Amino acid sequence: MITLFKDPFFGEFDWYFNHYPCKCETTSKIKVDKDDEGYKVLMSVPGLTKEDIDLNIKDGVITISHEKEEKTDDQYFMSSFTKSYNLPDDVNVDKISGKVENGVLEIVLPFDKKKIKSRQIEIQ
Repeated sequence: MITLFKDPFFGEFDWYFNHYPCKCETTSKIKVDKDDEGYKVLMSVPGLTKEDIDLNIKDGVITISHEKEEKTDDQYFMSSFTKSYNLPDDVNVDKISGKVENGVLEIVLPFDKKKIKSRQIEIQ
C-alpha cells in the first residue's frame, strides 16, 4: 500500500481507496450517425434525466453539460461534465432537438436544405 502522507488522516483515505476502487467511467461513449436527413448523436448518460443535462449552442458550437450535487447527513457527492463540439456548416441550428431515454442522450442535428444545394458549374 502506498501512503500519500504520514498524517494518520490521509492514511484513512489510502485505506478507503485501496479497498473501494472507483469503478466509474469518466468519459461518456459517443456515437455519431449520418443519413439523408442529418446527423444523430448518441451519448451514454447513465442515471441522468433530461433535467440533469443542459444543451446550449453558441457561435456554431454545441455544449453538452451536467452538474449534480447530492447531500445527505453523512455524505456529499458531486458529478459534472462538459463537452463541446463544433457543428458542421450544413446543420439547421434552429431545428436541433434532444431527448434522454434509458441512459442515452439522443441529439438530432437536421441538415439545412438551403446549404446543401449542389449543382454542376460549367467552366468557361
